[in-house]
Amino acid sequence: MALNVEINPAKSTDPTAPDLLVNGRIADLKVQNTPFFTASSYSMDPQFTVTFNRKDYERYDAMYPEIEVYFWINWTQLSWKNYSVKELNSVFKANFSALKSKIVAGAVEHTYQHRQNDRVGNAKSSFLFDVRTFDLIADLKT
Repeated sequence: MALNVEINPAKSTDPTAPDLLVNGRIADLKVQNTPFFTASSYSMDPQFTVTFNRKDYERYDAMYPEIEVYFWINWTQLSWKNYSVKELNSVFKANFSALKSKIVAGAVEHTYQHRQNDRVGNAKSSFLFDVRTFDLIADLKT
């Protein structure tokens, strides 16, 4: 599958605009380098768990319900405390409508305890997803 990818022209005037146009469709890129090591506490596998911020969910739902979300997973940290994962460097795609369906159906939501009084704009919670339920776009292993 060939992808025609360009930076969203709206980014030049609005830093909060979605990142990309992919084959003419609005899209956003989520880059994740650190696994959610404690995903097993939610009965999920840290190797394949990604986070999706609630604030992004609410923004997309209000402004970009047709957006595609690309997750570039490149685990650069492979262990933490007693947890470990294997290398993973791949790009996955999920349509926002599929993410929304999972959220409405009760997707796991993790609340960041240390961000509850955050005033910088960090997300206070994120939904957890298994990337194996998304479309694999590219395996970037060298």
